[in-house]
Amino acid sequence: PRDIMAIVLQQGALLCGVGLLLGATGAWGLGIFLQRTMPRLVSQDPVAIFSVAALLILATLAACWLPARRAMAVDPMTALRDD
Repeated sequence: PRDIMAIVLQQGALLCGVGLLLGATGAWGLGIFLQRTMPRLVSQDPVAIFSVAALLILATLAACWLPARRAMAVDPMTALRDD
């Protein structure tokens, strides 16, 4: 059961990490572009970006943990027989 939990959480964390990396890089780059294009635009807020990233990490872990917990309750042989 612990292996199942670890696999599901690792895969979810990997996808979340890649998405956050790409999204944060894109948001930062777009913010710089918009500041140069519109000089009166308010500067970037790193606290807001990191707060949203932390919230997304928590949501990802919860979204992965709940199905993994349900999968741990099922006997592997029963699951294989049903397929």
